[in-house]
Amino acid sequence: MLTLRTTLLALSPFFLAASGSATADAATNTALYARVAAHPSSGECIEAELDLAPDDITRAELPADVPASTRLHYSMRYNDVAEGWSWPDASAEKTPEYFLFKYLPLGSETEERGSYLQEDKIGELQTTQIRWRYDYFLAFPNLADFAIPDDGEPGFASPDTAVPPQAVKLRAYACLTAPVTRESTTFWKATHGNPVDFTLKKRYLIGHLQRIDFFDGRNGQTIATILPTSRP
Repeated sequence: MLTLRTTLLALSPFFLAASGSATADAATNTALYARVAAHPSSGECIEAELDLAPDDITRAELPADVPASTRLHYSMRYNDVAEGWSWPDASAEKTPEYFLFKYLPLGSETEERGSYLQEDKIGELQTTQIRWRYDYFLAFPNLADFAIPDDGEPGFASPDTAVPPQAVKLRAYACLTAPVTRESTTFWKATHGNPVDFTLKKRYLIGHLQRIDFFDGRNGQTIATILPTSRP
């Protein structure tokens, strides 16, 4: 589930530990993307809850010389945007960063679009399903503005708490930048062994990440806020 609130952000470049609670107006990822795509506004700031798998938040063991022994950690190691639009102009610098844009997951929707009969294997009619999936992401180029956690794993970390990692959620704050949205489409044709015509649409909100909140998904209590140049 994705949540959204349009907001003005006044942020300081340091790490904040917090005990307050935060709420946001509920909106589906479809409604969010559709609204922004219909009325793009560079500079608009949004708040969105990330769509996390149960094991996305882990407890990271740290070296003995680090004051706190563990951290709650969300890894960004494999969250690279690999789309043509995200590649920089090779002439812009000697060693361009092809995976400059990183992504945060905002949710997925699957749409069944009926079926039809086809003869993929000679002499054998088969029902083929038509399925579309929409994946939504927040894409941003400024992960380097945030300090690498003490365990050296790219991502975001907060001080450990008594909250079970499976209950920890993340909320991202970002300000949109032109062109505000991007979309890609990939199609896989059905085969006899997998009789599904599958269309995948990846839809991106484009912006600069302003902050990440770790919070307790059971009650909304904020655990910690990660700001640019911060180091927990």
